Amino acid sequence: MRFPSRTVLSTILATAFVCIAAAPATAQLSRLASGFGAYVGQNQVNKLFAFSAHEHANGDVHGHCIVMEPSSNGYVRMQVTSSATLNGTLYLAGPITHAVHSPPFFAVGATGLFGVTDNGGWGWGWGSPPDEFVGLSAAPLVLGNLTAAQILGMIGAPPPAAFQPLLFGNIRIF
Repeated sequence: MRFPSRTVLSTILATAFVCIAAAPATAQLSRLASGFGAYVGQNQVNKLFAFSAHEHANGDVHGHCIVMEPSSNGYVRMQVTSSATLNGTLYLAGPITHAVHSPPFFAVGATGLFGVTDNGGWGWGWGSPPDEFVGLSAAPLVLGNLTAAQILGMIGAPPPAAFQPLLFGNIRIF
C-alpha cells in the first residue's frame, strides 16, 4: 500500500484544522458534523478528505468539503448547503466550487453529495469500528442546485459497497 507524502498529509491536516476549528463564533450556530481522514475510493485509489457543516437556528446549513486524490494531484471542493439523514448516515450536499484533475461529472456548479457515518469512539483503533465515508458524487449539472433530500429521493440509499471505512481520521456527527 502506498501512503500519501508528508506534504499531502500536511495539506489535509491544515485543511481539516481550517474546516473544523475555524468555525464562525456565533451563538446561533450549532455544529452538525465535521471530520477528516483517508479512505480507499471505488477506483481503488487512496483519497483524503476534510469537511465541516453547521446548522443555523433557521435550519440553513453551511459548510465546506474537500476531497483530494494525491495520485493525480486532483481535488474537488464544494460548499455544504443542505443535509439529510437516511439509515443512520448523514448526507451533505451543495454546489461544487472547484474541480481540478477530476472526472468531468464534477463540473463547477453541479451539486455534490457525500455521506458520513460516525461509528462512535475517537477514530479508528479505539474499540469501535472505523467511521465511514460515502464517496463524493455529483448530480448532473442540468438538474440545477438540488438538496441532499432531493438527490436521495431520486437515487435512494447508496449500495453497501459505497461505504468506505476510514484508513485514518475521525468523523463526528453532533
